Amino acid sequence: MNEPIKLKDWEVIACTYNDTRRLSGALVSPTTYGRRLRPAGTEIVTSAIQSSDHRTVNTVNSIYELVGGPSESYANWCAKRGIVIDPEQPVKVLECPCHTPD
Repeated sequence: MNEPIKLKDWEVIACTYNDTRRLSGALVSPTTYGRRLRPAGTEIVTSAIQSSDHRTVNTVNSIYELVGGPSESYANWCAKRGIVIDPEQPVKVLECPCHTPD
């Protein structure tokens, strides 16, 4: 298995529904490390988040490790909306409240 790509100063963006009907987003980070095809410090926007476990986030194609806290602007955005970022499980994938099973 490949080593996780490390993200610093990360943000969660673009909330959408993925094929499992979960609220999902993507990660963006201006400081990326451990990516084979890009130099360290290259900005990245990931594909849709599929799952997360503590500070490890899985997308369709890659595994990411969140290093440190989110970006200051994302932390401020969350705080203004009363969203608490759990340092142990900072990214959560939520079930869609409007989805009813067939």
